[in-house]
Amino acid sequence: MAGRHGLAIYGWEDAYSNAYGMPIERSQMKTSHDVASQVYYNTWEGGGAMKAYQLANNGYKVDSPHLLSVLV
Repeated sequence: MAGRHGLAIYGWEDAYSNAYGMPIERSQMKTSHDVASQVYYNTWEGGGAMKAYQLANNGYKVDSPHLLSVLV
């Protein structure tokens, strides 16, 4: 429905992950518009930072607004 109206899709990272925590292939999303994910589990120590890279490498736009507070 979002694609018919020219809308991008935006949601939490787990909305775009399968049961094993791996990103759903972007090609399976039935929209040609942008699909963006807000990555909230992004700590380097826990290995969570990899999720942003996995989503980006699968064609998702990635937003991690609170990452800057960790780096400062």
